[in-house]
Parts: sequence; structure tokens; C-alpha cells
Amino acid sequence: MAKNGHVRLEVVPFDPARHSDGAISALLAVRAATPDFPPVTDASSDRASLGLWLTNDPDATHWVAILEGTVVGHVQVSPAHDYLVRQLPQLRPDTLLEVGKLYVDPSVRNRGIGAALLDQALRHARNRGMIAALAVLPSSVAAIQMYERSELRPAGSFQGVHGLNLVYAAPSRPPAGPPVR
Repeated sequence: MAKNGHVRLEVVPFDPARHSDGAISALLAVRAATPDFPPVTDASSDRASLGLWLTNDPDATHWVAILEGTVVGHVQVSPAHDYLVRQLPQLRPDTLLEVGKLYVDPSVRNRGIGAALLDQALRHARNRGMIAALAVLPSSVAAIQMYERSELRPAGSFQGVHGLNLVYAAPSRPPAGPPVR
């Protein structure tokens, strides 16, 4: 699906019936290149376990990146987990959305696919008057560089079940309307 020499990349809402197999295949490629993602304590390397890990949050909104007809990446946005809320005490918990499970098949990295997925997640939060935040392991150097090129800024760190986590958050904006009581 190339037009005028350009590669066709789409970021679309995740449809489990259409995208699960491709999203899991991309995740298996990530796991082969980066054995600690997702952490083995969260999911083993079989398709069923990875599929459950991918969709285990019923409150999450997911998108996939489709490159020339193939699912090559994924991101989700969900209500922020307590570990993230605790790191951002200056913000009301009901104003935070957590960006997570962001990955791109290693064979197509460095083409802006991760940035496109991240942009979709950040736009989703902004459009709802919310603040996007995430936690990342310091060993995820390429991801951290991408976050720092985006609007996300360092916002702290914490010791989690997978070791030290760095926290990144979008700039705080005053919530629309009166505070929720």
C-alpha cells in the first residue's frame, strides 16, 4: 500500500477480532529481541499468555499501528494505577491517564511508529482534559529518548516490582470546570 513512494502507516482503534493475532505476533517479535518485555512475571512467551497480558485491563483504550496492512505496534491508555498516582501527588487522580503497553516490532523501528502511537495516546488524554503519564524502566533507553522528544517530562521515580521505574508526565493543565468534589 505505498503511494507516491510513501509507506502507509495507520494508527487505528484496536479491534480484538481483527487485530489480536497481529498484535501478539508483533509482541512475540519484541519478546524475542527484548526478553524482559513484557516482564516474564507478567506474561510468559506463549500466544495465549501474551494475549491475556495485552487485553487484561477492561478500562483501557487500545490502538494498533498498521504498516502496509500488518499490525506492527500497540499502545493503551487506562486510568492511572495507584503506583503512578502516588508519584504525582500534585495532580488529582481523576485527571490522570496512564500510557502503557507501548511496543513496536523491532524489524520496523526507527520509522516514527512508536512516536505515532505515543502521539495518539497523548492526544486521547488531552481531548478528555486529562494528563497522560507513564512509568518506564531505565533500561528502555530508546523509549525514554522518544518520551523526551514528545511533550512528556520527567516527573519522578519509584521502586516497583520490576525495579526502578522512571515516571514521565505531560505538562499539567488546569482541569476544565470546577474541581470534582
